[in-house]
Amino acid sequence: MKQQLAQKKDGFTIIEVVLVLAVAALIMLMVLVAVPAMQRNQRDDQRQRSVSELKVEIGKYTSRNNGSLPAATNDAWNAFFAEYMRQGGAEFADPRGDEYSASVSNTVPATLPAYDEDESVLYIYTGATCNGEDVQAGAGQRRAALVLPLEGGGRVCQET
Repeated sequence: MKQQLAQKKDGFTIIEVVLVLAVAALIMLMVLVAVPAMQRNQRDDQRQRSVSELKVEIGKYTSRNNGSLPAATNDAWNAFFAEYMRQGGAEFADPRGDEYSASVSNTVPATLPAYDEDESVLYIYTGATCNGEDVQAGAGQRRAALVLPLEGGGRVCQET
């Protein structure tokens, strides 16, 4: 009987195996939660860069046109996008692949639009300025607030 107690069994116990599987499952869960958030943040960073590029091109346009912005119509701004933002085959598109379109308004709504994955709309409020993520009216016709809702919440607002 003493010989039976002295023998040691090789291998892992069931508790050790379960612990290793639980730790592996926890790591997999953390990765599955973190990856979509990182991808969303990358798309939002690209949207912010797009608005910054737009602001630069608006600066070029205004310097060539006596400080004036394109007319306050969707057609005029979409033509601006085609001429300035998509020149030489360049792409001016949402990170999901849809080309941006303009939604121009002379008045600031009480509630700014939220992100909609089915739309790639860049909101342009003429005669307005930015106050953080919000838009304030009363800046004169040579100013505009460029607003793009972000997938992760909030919006990017830059003024010309």
